[in-house]
Amino acid sequence: KVHYESLSLNWKTNVIQIDQLLLEKKTADTSCVNPEFISVGKIRADGFHLMPIIFRDILSFDNLYLEGLKVVMYENSQLMPDSSSQRETDFTLNIDRSFIKSADFTYTDSLTCKKITGLKSDLTIDGLVVKLKADKSFQYQVSSVSLDSTELAFPEAMYTFAIKRSRMDFIGKVMRIDSIRIIPDAGKIE
Repeated sequence: KVHYESLSLNWKTNVIQIDQLLLEKKTADTSCVNPEFISVGKIRADGFHLMPIIFRDILSFDNLYLEGLKVVMYENSQLMPDSSSQRETDFTLNIDRSFIKSADFTYTDSLTCKKITGLKSDLTIDGLVVKLKADKSFQYQVSSVSLDSTELAFPEAMYTFAIKRSRMDFIGKVMRIDSIRIIPDAGKIE
């Protein structure tokens, strides 16, 4: 299911804005009561280019801003594209720079519904290209990812990692991390 509160497209400024977007998939093959979902409080895409989507099936944006991204995904997720399904045409999404404020990703066990990993952070993603091919599963490429004020939780291991800043440059094959704190969670288990 896809729900949104409002959607606007300004052709003069080439801006698309969506408020309160929710993508949700309820599956019968899990014991979890809560469904998998992706929700975003506000999406703003600047620099929408019309000609590439008309002539080459390429959706292209200069900048993408996401506020309040929340993702809950199971181990055997139904949210991911199905590699066995055939698409009629190839499709590409290009985003020069993505800014994600207050991201909250939760990866859970589909049988027990317990959190396996949690990630909270502000992200900047440069050079995102997602390709959905007619004969293959999706492919993606990223030039770099920067994270600020990251909290990476592993409840089963009873640790949370707090990282002030990090940057992964996939082209130069370099990762930089500034200030890691390891926080034991043994006293916080319910």
